[in-house]
Amino acid sequence: MMSNTKNLQPVISFLVGASLATAFILFILSARKGNNIGTLMASIEEITTTTTTTTTNDKLTPPPFEENETKMVPNEEINTTKITSGTPQENDTKVVSIEETTTPSENETKMLLAPTAQENNQDLLKLLQRAATEDRTVIITSVNKAWAAPNSLLDLFLESFRIGDNIEHLLNHLIVVTLDKKAFKRCKAVHPHCYFLYVEGAKFDEEKVYMSKDYLDLVWSKVKLQQRILELGYNFLFTDVDIVWLRNPFEKMSAAAHISTSCDFYFGDPNSPINFPNTGFLFVKSYKENIELFEYWHESREKFPGNHEQFVFNQIKFELADRFRVNIQYLDPANFGGFCNHTKGLDTIYTMHANCCVGLQAKLHDLRSVLDDWKVYKALTTDEEKRRGQFTWRAARVANNYYQTLKNTKKEKTIMTMSNKNNNNLLQPLTSLLLGAAAAVVFIIFYLSSNPTTSSSSMEMLDSTNGTQITSLQDTSKANTASVKEKEKFEDLSDLLKAAAMDNDTVIMTWINEAWAAPDSLLDLFFESFRAGEDIEYLLDHLVIVAIDLKAYERCKSLHPFCYFYKVSNTSSAEEKLFMTKDYLEMMWSRNRLQRKILELGYSFLFTDVDILWFRNPLRHISLFAHITISSDAYYGNPDDLNNFPNGGFLYVKSCQRTIDFYQNWYLARVNWTGAHEQWVFNQIKHEFSAKYGVKIQFIDTAVCGGFCNLNKDLSKICTLHANCCVGLGAKLHDLRGLLDDWRNYTALPIEEKMKGEFTWRLPGICVH
Repeated sequence: MMSNTKNLQPVISFLVGASLATAFILFILSARKGNNIGTLMASIEEITTTTTTTTTNDKLTPPPFEENETKMVPNEEINTTKITSGTPQENDTKVVSIEETTTPSENETKMLLAPTAQENNQDLLKLLQRAATEDRTVIITSVNKAWAAPNSLLDLFLESFRIGDNIEHLLNHLIVVTLDKKAFKRCKAVHPHCYFLYVEGAKFDEEKVYMSKDYLDLVWSKVKLQQRILELGYNFLFTDVDIVWLRNPFEKMSAAAHISTSCDFYFGDPNSPINFPNTGFLFVKSYKENIELFEYWHESREKFPGNHEQFVFNQIKFELADRFRVNIQYLDPANFGGFCNHTKGLDTIYTMHANCCVGLQAKLHDLRSVLDDWKVYKALTTDEEKRRGQFTWRAARVANNYYQTLKNTKKEKTIMTMSNKNNNNLLQPLTSLLLGAAAAVVFIIFYLSSNPTTSSSSMEMLDSTNGTQITSLQDTSKANTASVKEKEKFEDLSDLLKAAAMDNDTVIMTWINEAWAAPDSLLDLFFESFRAGEDIEYLLDHLVIVAIDLKAYERCKSLHPFCYFYKVSNTSSAEEKLFMTKDYLEMMWSRNRLQRKILELGYSFLFTDVDILWFRNPLRHISLFAHITISSDAYYGNPDDLNNFPNGGFLYVKSCQRTIDFYQNWYLARVNWTGAHEQWVFNQIKHEFSAKYGVKIQFIDTAVCGGFCNLNKDLSKICTLHANCCVGLGAKLHDLRGLLDDWRNYTALPIEEKMKGEFTWRLPGICVH
């Protein structure tokens, strides 16, 4: 009987643990009326945290990003008179920048004397100007003397950039925020952009006990510094120093997002707020709403006393999205991993975070192991070996360290103290109790998350010259430009762009003539697709329609607020143009000139042919990393492969001097291929010009932005659908109407039916098969 009782003890403990966890969660939900799964998960995070010091989760939570009103211009042209001065923040944070020429004694004096707000702004501004990219973005990390010491976290962090995949140049844009004098001195010895963060009355040179008053003051003071950076008109990517960088993370950050954050828990949808954020890796754009969001975030500290900034962010994330209309992107741990949930695939990893790991030495041990594994992976002889995905981390070291962390929690003075008296009789039921609680938590999270209650180009132009490096292309910048002088005055264009632009000075643009603008023609179908799409109707507020004849302009004005009349020289624009005729070519190259003018005015654009249906927001699939993103007629699986065949009917271009130069010389290059349209010339120059002007070109997967040439039948992925490989207005209209009807039928299905993936387009049509 005694033996049976002993055998039952683990079962009883398991059930008791599950019951207690369930009761506690139900209590939270009932006590916090109106809260949701995001709030629940934040509460669970607070309970299950096992970290002790700032080295565990040194999160400098950045403020929401807002698009700066300043146009995209080279750094040297920035007008500093537009910067607001601001006043010292309520937490008495003082920011001191110490220049290279300052002597040690002067350094100490500066740190003791609180600078004025104006001095703070000017010192910070100078550093931002030196370090920022051409689109006013900086990378930020923070260190104290322990992390900045030789062979400590800062050295590992910098080393990861040097051995990563072509990312060493990003160090030119890194600002290291130091928290004490010794950290600043070491930073200056190894890096050009160092900043001293002085918080009055605080000492940050030692490791801080997790959730202590000093720890909370530290993380919230970093939030205020990040807000100040946004106020000065700069975007930032904050990264904890215990994160190693292996690839360029900007490749995975969406142009549609205002804020991008890594995750502790990720449920598959990068746009879902039920994901659990980790603000140790956080990208924020500078614009008005994001600055207000950051201010509100800091004020919300009062509502959740004794909590760090990440916990508070998680509590208010639903409110932030609704109140400030920000899009938050949650980054997939398969790309942005950590020790909590490390991915095994080295072919997909971009950064690795030493979270769920307590103690500086433990972090250093495992991060060194990660970098050693990366070096071995990089040394594999062929790309094919890497793509096989057979090489992985020596995971035992990482996992072993995490479980060792649990044993050492008393030593590390964690918020959750555990008494371990080496009593196996006590440990066994305790383990069962915790397992029961964990099982209940996982089940409830799964249940709630699954039941949410919250809120003209043709393939015939493709030829064997595609992908061939052009080695003898004449220097078009020196060509005779007399025949390509622009006569357009672009009257009123700037005002129209300003009215239609998004916060990040981006417009959507399409192009119509009389035939396409007529009632029940392509323009009406184009509008209809936005209204039938998944929460994209608001994008019409940022659409500029370019009409190339008066009747098209009049029809546009009757339907839409942002219409622009653009007369194409020496052509009759009202009727449909036959492919490759003189009038067709003039129309295509005139469009190219207009696009360049938009870039010169400081606006980025997403151009879309009017015979494209929009179903979902394609900006989510456009990377911040690329200067030009273009759809594909033929896509070979790698967005960075310049051998993909472009389709200029769907084209995103970021406004900067590089793209302006690219466009100017793209236009001039037409003299080398007489009788060719702009897309064909783009295909010829893409290798040489991308290298010559430093322009990063990416191609969109046809599974996301597809067309009749290569119809993707997976409706769960499709964002846009182009009536390419289809001749004649009547044929385009017939097939596009049928596909739009299919989309409506798909969206009307229950979610369970959609998840089966069995619904597809009704085929064939006139063009589509």
